Amino acid sequence: MNASEIVIEKVEDFIIDEFARYIDAIGGKVMMGRIFGLLVTKHEPMSLTQIAQRLQVSKPAISTTIKALVEIRFLQKVYKPEFPREDFYIFTHDSMEMVIDPGIVKLENLMERIDRAHEMIEKESKDLVKSDELEALSHKLNLMRESFAIVLEEYYLFGEKVKERIRKMSEHHHKS
Repeated sequence: MNASEIVIEKVEDFIIDEFARYIDAIGGKVMMGRIFGLLVTKHEPMSLTQIAQRLQVSKPAISTTIKALVEIRFLQKVYKPEFPREDFYIFTHDSMEMVIDPGIVKLENLMERIDRAHEMIEKESKDLVKSDELEALSHKLNLMRESFAIVLEEYYLFGEKVKERIRKMSEHHHKS
């Protein structure tokens, strides 16, 4: 291995590990992060065999994970006519949603929980005389939900801007 190849391998290892940590931190499978991290560093599609060899795992150990990554559009399956019996995979720029979507999902989950808490108040207190404390709690929950709705709306707009800029940047790089 020459000096350049050593640097490339070090950087790949770093990205593989960091993506694995990130995916693990947001509740995903570590292997998903490792595969994604590897393919982010590649300019050419890699076969299932090449991915397994580079990550030092068996093909069956990653096959299902790769299918899941294709299904959620993090990876794209690519056909190479010179290798008709082998599937190849490449990173997709659509996968930048991975960075944005966890925040959206978390906000949506919080909003659902606030809605459930609000329903609890209505259900549990319908036969009770309204108290100032109960009204204050209901008001606070409404305010919190409305605030999260604003943040979520801005998050969606931000996500769309990011995706558009990445699409343009990708088109520019492909022309170069």
